[in-house]
Amino acid sequence: MTDKEKFVTVNAMAPLAVGAEKQQTKDEFKRDCDEGQKLGLDGVAFDNWWVDFNPEEDVFNFDYADSIMDVCIPRGIGGAPVLGFHRCGGNVGDTVTKDLPAWTWKKVYEKLQALHGVDKYTLDALKFVSEQGNPSNEYLSYWVTDLALEYYGKAMRKFQAHFADRKQHFCELNISLGSAGERRFPSYNGHDKGADYPSRGAMQWNSPLARNDLRLWAIVKYGTKEAAESAWGRKLDDDKMLPKDVAKFFRRREHIHTQWGRDLMEWYRRVPNEHTRKLLSEGLTVFGADDAPFRGIDIGAKVPGVHWRLGRLEDGEVELGDRLAEMAAGLIIPGTDWFDDEEGRGYRELIKVFSALQGKANRVVMHFTCLEMPDADGKPSVRSLAQSLVKWVGAEAKRQGVPIKGENALGWNLPNRRAWELMRGALTLAGGDYQGLTLLRLSDCLGGEVAKEEFAKTLRWVREMRTK
Repeated sequence: MTDKEKFVTVNAMAPLAVGAEKQQTKDEFKRDCDEGQKLGLDGVAFDNWWVDFNPEEDVFNFDYADSIMDVCIPRGIGGAPVLGFHRCGGNVGDTVTKDLPAWTWKKVYEKLQALHGVDKYTLDALKFVSEQGNPSNEYLSYWVTDLALEYYGKAMRKFQAHFADRKQHFCELNISLGSAGERRFPSYNGHDKGADYPSRGAMQWNSPLARNDLRLWAIVKYGTKEAAESAWGRKLDDDKMLPKDVAKFFRRREHIHTQWGRDLMEWYRRVPNEHTRKLLSEGLTVFGADDAPFRGIDIGAKVPGVHWRLGRLEDGEVELGDRLAEMAAGLIIPGTDWFDDEEGRGYRELIKVFSALQGKANRVVMHFTCLEMPDADGKPSVRSLAQSLVKWVGAEAKRQGVPIKGENALGWNLPNRRAWELMRGALTLAGGDYQGLTLLRLSDCLGGEVAKEEFAKTLRWVREMRTK
C-alpha cells in the first residue's frame, strides 16, 4: 500500500442551510462538530448556494461560508465547500428551497437575445426541457454553458479572494455540475410525471437550443446536411430529429439498432461531458493559476450512482438490464463496453473527461454516490446493481488515473451496519479503489446508536490504517 493510498479522508456533510427553518441551529451544528472532532473527522462538506453568496450581479456575500468555517477552524476540521450553482428544492432530502438568482436568468437571456434576436427564443430556452415538454429551473441548461461561464468563473474568483488568507483550512473545493450538484441531466427530477426512481427517467433534449445543437452536431459529424440526413434516413428538422414517442423509440431498441438512435445517444452524453470539461477547466484556471491562493487544493465534482434498471446477478454472472435510467441521465450510451469489467461497463468516456484534467496544479477528484447500497437493493423489479456499479466505476477511475471518492446516496441507510461495511470495503485501505468518503450527513452519522457506532468505528479504522 502506498502512502497516497493510506491517506484516505472521511468527511461529513453539514445541513443544507445551517440556521434555516427545518434545519439545525448553529448551536446544534457546533455540537455535532465537537463530536466529529473527538472522533477524528477530517472535514465538513457544506453548500454555498448561488442565490445566497451572489444575490445580485456583482454583489457577493460569503457570510454563510464564513460562519461554517468559524465553526470548523478552531476544531481543526477542514472545510469542503460546494459552489452550489444548482437549485435546492424538489430532490430527495431537500428540506429548504434555494432558487437560482434571478439575475443569472436575465443576463444569460440577454446574451442569447444579442446572438439570435429578441423574438427568437423565450426564457425557457435557457432551461432543460424534457420529452414531456416540461422545463426545469434547477440549473442553467448545458446548452448555455458558454454564455454563463463568465458568471461561474467570477463566483470562483470572488470565493478564492475572500478566503485567500484561510486556504490552509480547506481540504477540498467542489463545483456543482448540474441538478442536485451532480453531473447529470435532471432526468429523474420532480418536474416530470412518473420519471423518478426506479423508472427510466425522462430525456431532457426538447429545448430549441438542444435541437439546434443536435442539428449542427450531425452536420459536423457527417460533413454536410445532406450526408447527415442520408445516414439518419430523416430530415434534420424539429419534427423528425427527435422521437415523438420516446417509449416506443426505446421499446423498438432504435437507440441500439439504428444509426439515428445511436447518434442521438452519443450526442446526448457528449453535452454534459462538454459542460463538465468547460466548468472544471474554468475551476483549474482560477484555482490553479501560479499566484492562486488555492493552487494545489483538490477540486471535486460529483457523478451520481444511477444503479436502477442496471441488471441482476444470476449465479454470480451479470445479466444486464436496459440501463435506460443511466442513459436518460446522460451517463452512458449503448455499446459493447457494457459487458466487460476491463472496459469500464459504459463509464470509460465519462471518466476520460476527468482523466484529461489531471496533471495540473490541482487534482480533480471524482465523487461517486451509492457506496452504501448492496446489489439487488429494493424490489427485484428495480434491477439494482449498486455495489457492482461502485466497483466498476472505481476500477475504471483507477485505470485512468482519476482520484475517486465516494458518498452514500441516502442518509436513512446509515442505521444499517451492512451499509457501513460496504462503504469501508470500497476504500483503498481495504483493497478498493476509493480514496475517501463524504457521508450524508453529519447529523445522520450521530443521530442514532448504530450509525454513531459505525461512524466512530470507521474513523478509528481509517486512523489506524493510515499509520500501518
